[in-house]
Amino acid sequence: MTQKIKLYGERHTNTNYLSKLIELNLDAQLVEGVVPTYIRTLERWTGSESLRDRYFQRTFSETLGWKHAAVPTGIDADEVVFVTLTKNPYAWLLSMYRRPYHQHYAQPPSLEEFLTLPWQTVGRENVADEVANPVQLWNLKNRSYFHLPSERSLHLRTEDTFLDASAVVARIAGTFAVPRSCEQFVDFQRSTKKLADRDGEYYRDYYLNERWRAQLTQAALDLINAELDADLLQRFDYPLITQL
Repeated sequence: MTQKIKLYGERHTNTNYLSKLIELNLDAQLVEGVVPTYIRTLERWTGSESLRDRYFQRTFSETLGWKHAAVPTGIDADEVVFVTLTKNPYAWLLSMYRRPYHQHYAQPPSLEEFLTLPWQTVGRENVADEVANPVQLWNLKNRSYFHLPSERSLHLRTEDTFLDASAVVARIAGTFAVPRSCEQFVDFQRSTKKLADRDGEYYRDYYLNERWRAQLTQAALDLINAELDADLLQRFDYPLITQL
């Protein structure tokens, strides 16, 4: 029987890229983590995103929720294995600042302001209607991944997919005994966000060489560190950055 894999990862963690790697290289079935096309069509007609929330509420037993959601406790799906994807919190916060999904500001905030403003969530996130700030959102989502059964879950980092994508695929295959669908590893070079100038090489350079550090300020760094869960940093093997 084809192994089912459920992928969880916050927005801006490159879940689309990892999904493509799994689809191209493994004989596995990804459990759907986004709404089907007809929901998107209805959403355009109604102008209401609540359709997405209701879809995942009604289909949770099949979909196990939105791929960007916080993982609830007590998931019961013996036939499914779980892969989670986490991004360096400093880089992730900068990505969220550039594109703050589902947030509506009267005026674009500075980075420092952004880091202190409450974050408004959507229903399918499985969290409170409001989170204290974006740093706490990173803490909350990534902490929730450890609600999954440890014997059937694998926690990966976005940076590792760029460092050696073939090794990440091999790790998934080996951890869950998933057969390969092809003899040679197949990468996915085209940008999953349809940006012509941002292919795999661009992202490898940006994240592995930490180009994002240039966008931080010391004030922003201090605000992040005041909220960041140090235990989670250690679990995911990320360093605490105290000086630029």
